[in-house]
Amino acid sequence: VQLGETVDAFVASTDGELRLTRAPSGSAAREMFVEAQNAKMPVEGKIVAVADSGWQITLADGIKAFCPASHTGAHEVADVAHIGTSMPFLIHDLRGRDVVLSRRALVEAEERAVATERLGSISVNDVVEGTVSKVLDFGVFVKLPTGVEGMVHISNLADRRVAHPSEVVKEGDAV
Repeated sequence: VQLGETVDAFVASTDGELRLTRAPSGSAAREMFVEAQNAKMPVEGKIVAVADSGWQITLADGIKAFCPASHTGAHEVADVAHIGTSMPFLIHDLRGRDVVLSRRALVEAEERAVATERLGSISVNDVVEGTVSKVLDFGVFVKLPTGVEGMVHISNLADRRVAHPSEVVKEGDAV
């Protein structure tokens, strides 16, 4: 390490003085995981193997962990493209030497943030422009410039009664 160089470090102790370590091991790593679990703070892990049942993860100091398929937040859990990817995980459970991880809550929070951003300043009763993306028997789906897609029910397509939405609009129409 050179003077002025930036390094990643973990807080090993705050008893009397601040002690840092580059890679916690043994009981220090275990304590770090317990604290991360209690604080709901993500830990960085690297996917080393994938299966239909979930991901094998390596954490700090080579500690092995598992993320069950239902907690990965991925659509294709067994996709080998995930191998070698590092990402944040929450500590879901600590059972003896077993560390069980979860990404589901992190992925759901990311999806909520994206949805909120996409909706932007759209409010109830706003008039917005979009493009008809799909025509179905019960109404049409309209895609807005922000990427949000909404449904217009057949009863709201015209001032008159229509038997099918295709009487009023077609795919690709600007509405």
